[in-house]
Amino acid sequence: MGPGDFCMTDVREGHRVRCVDDRARVGTVEALHKTSADVLFDGDDDTSRVKLERIEPKIGRTAGTVQTPHKDIKDIAFENVTSLVVKERMAKLHLSWNQLAERSGLSRATIARVVRGEDDRVPSTTLEALAQAIGVTPSVFWRKVTD
Repeated sequence: MGPGDFCMTDVREGHRVRCVDDRARVGTVEALHKTSADVLFDGDDDTSRVKLERIEPKIGRTAGTVQTPHKDIKDIAFENVTSLVVKERMAKLHLSWNQLAERSGLSRATIARVVRGEDDRVPSTTLEALAQAIGVTPSVFWRKVTD
């Protein structure tokens, strides 16, 4: 797949995207239309109507989204068990990657990365969508590490 080639489920209102022509141009999808999206690019005051083939999902963490842990829980360590939980629930519910992708609204590629444990920084929106699709709360994706 090349730039701009993605499944419609990869871009939704509120998602961060980047312009294919100018990768430094990043913004948030304000509204989706049949063949275009209204995007509020960082630093702009107004939205721009952009053809869907000219934008792609922004991968990675958005600047300013890192949260500082509460001072009382900073010494507690957690491990990400998302892959393990998703695999177990998929088996219990007899779900394929495609079925889970359809239920969650996520792309099959995203499901594959999560199931394989390839991405250790899964966005909270992805975790929420997965949790809802497999009938759990997002908190099950983290386990307290014991010494």
